[in-house]
Amino acid sequence: MLTLDWNLLWMIINLIVLYVLVKRFFFKPVLSMIENRQNEIQAQLDHAAEVEKNAEAKKEEYEKACEGAREEANQTINMAREQAEAVRNDILLKAGEEAEAIRQQAKKDVLEEHEKMLSDLRTEVAGLAMEAACKVIGNSVNEEHNREVMNAFLKEKGV
Repeated sequence: MLTLDWNLLWMIINLIVLYVLVKRFFFKPVLSMIENRQNEIQAQLDHAAEVEKNAEAKKEEYEKACEGAREEANQTINMAREQAEAVRNDILLKAGEEAEAIRQQAKKDVLEEHEKMLSDLRTEVAGLAMEAACKVIGNSVNEEHNREVMNAFLKEKGV
């Protein structure tokens, strides 16, 4: 059994030496590489989180700018509508005033034309009446005298 015990002892010593060597030359570099890799991954994750945070901030800034632009566009559109409505109302008012002025002028012109036609008609009727009266009487009076008589007659009748 002594041989076994020595073998066992050598085996334990070999295992300890092997463990120390593996730990020293294999585990330390591998653990170091794993730790470095974990640090790199964490740095990349931190960087990605920062980039995402910046992107979110820029997105919010962009949305605020878009909202401001929309609001400004809506205000501009509303102002343009109000101005267009004011111009439309002004045009309608001026058109109404012009139409009323044209209507009044037309009414005045019609009345003047009517008065002129009545005056011409009176003159013509009086002239015809004088001619008829002259033919009936057979008396020829000068034209100026006839006009005086005709105007006096018209004034007397209120025509």
